[in-house]
Amino acid sequence: MRIQGTGIAIFAVLCWMAPAAATAQSSPADLTELSFRELLDLDVAERALDADEAGYGQLHIGYRYARAEFEGYRDGTHRVPLSQIQPPGGPFPIAQKKIVQEAHIVDVAYDLGKKLSFDVVIPYIRQSTDHVSLAPGFSAFTIKSDGIGDVTLTGSYKVRLAERHLLRFTGGVSFPSGSIN
Repeated sequence: MRIQGTGIAIFAVLCWMAPAAATAQSSPADLTELSFRELLDLDVAERALDADEAGYGQLHIGYRYARAEFEGYRDGTHRVPLSQIQPPGGPFPIAQKKIVQEAHIVDVAYDLGKKLSFDVVIPYIRQSTDHVSLAPGFSAFTIKSDGIGDVTLTGSYKVRLAERHLLRFTGGVSFPSGSIN
């Protein structure tokens, strides 16, 4: 699957907006002027709660990269040789040897108020799977795919229970936008 025009447009808008979000951040230089005693006296938990309830109308953009590799077979904690998975005349004429997945994940969140926020996650996924086969004419082959995976939309509502306790309700939906071809 290839990225369609809509996917390129979304990616371009996110890249255009990212520098503005990065320049709006301030450096933690104010902590460098505190003494060691003042640093120890900071109430980090309370500041985290205050920051969690800060303002509204804020846009947050994030990017993550994840990579995973899977190889071999197991029965519990014991390795199982491929010869047991794929014996001659056995039930599995084709078996995976190695799977490699890479994901580039863009996360866009918007705070509608002090209590309500929404989050959209758009993953771009690449996968490569090496196979071995007992079928005539197919000794080994690789299947590769790439494209936008399932997009998720979540909403979060915060309720302050006490001065130092915050309860967050989160729910969402995953849109099956990834290709299955």
